[in-house]
Amino acid sequence: MASSQSKLSPSEQRGLDARLAAIRSMPAPIPASERYKHTIETVEAGGFFRLEGLTYRVQGRHAYRDGDGPNASEWWELELLCLQNGETAYLEWEKDDRIEASMSLKTLSWKDLRDEDGEKVDEDDLEKIVEEEDSLVYEKTTFEYDDDSQARFFRDGEEGEGEPVWIVDFEAKDGTTLTIEEWGGEDGGDWEYDLSLSRRIDPDDIGVLVEKAGSTH
Repeated sequence: MASSQSKLSPSEQRGLDARLAAIRSMPAPIPASERYKHTIETVEAGGFFRLEGLTYRVQGRHAYRDGDGPNASEWWELELLCLQNGETAYLEWEKDDRIEASMSLKTLSWKDLRDEDGEKVDEDDLEKIVEEEDSLVYEKTTFEYDDDSQARFFRDGEEGEGEPVWIVDFEAKDGTTLTIEEWGGEDGGDWEYDLSLSRRIDPDDIGVLVEKAGSTH
């Protein structure tokens, strides 16, 4: 008797197709003996790297900028596709004296959060939380207010003024970061919020395979 064959859902099939397309687009990787010369700084859209046993394709390279002129701070966000599980991830990095990097862990929503008294919080509470430097609680872990900034977001290296975003960071004792990003609201539009968890990673653990689309080695 012929065995039944499971079928993928449309979303699963699209995810599989995306992973296969990414794998097929990968050129010959940098030889293992040469990878120590390459860092995440030079990886652009179409690049590939390995981290903690997983391989990622860079789908986009975006920039955040806080301030103007020589004193402005800037950091980068790599939008990633994991070739093993098809999940989307984000890696952020910036360079001061050395490269500092973090990797996204999970997307959250307001209903996941509580204040220190166990009460629900939402977007209407954010300004007060920042003003009073209150903490937030997620799954019994307390995240203390760390910093906030008014930045601008430049998608795929676009020129112009960028898109304004208010970024608020909270940090747990183990170094995990809870970030709330407030977008929009211009010209009377609706505000949108992105909430996520991330963790610090050692940039030396990143093995660059391909720096950008069309790279040859």
